[in-house]
Amino acid sequence: MLLLDRQAWLFSVKTFLAAIAALYIGLAGNLSRPYWAMATVYIVTQPMLGPTRAKGAYRILGTLIAGAATLWMLPHLVETPLLLSAAMSLWLSGCLFIALLNRGPR
Repeated sequence: MLLLDRQAWLFSVKTFLAAIAALYIGLAGNLSRPYWAMATVYIVTQPMLGPTRAKGAYRILGTLIAGAATLWMLPHLVETPLLLSAAMSLWLSGCLFIALLNRGPR
């Protein structure tokens, strides 16, 4: 049997508690599929604290920028779904291009 050190056990317990908290919030919020909140916790957790904080900051920044871009595009192109799809595709392609330029931990 492979014994884990103290850090691994602590990470495992914290991740489990975060997953249970996310599931509880999903159930309390009456979401249609609350198990996805729990799955998301296990997908995005990382054992090292430094990269987690940096990635979290970049995710928040990216979410805010994407939300602003959507709020700008949607009212202007809501009447033309084809143009809206094209604009969203171009936006996503540009974001992917920029993301692939820097292969760092961001």
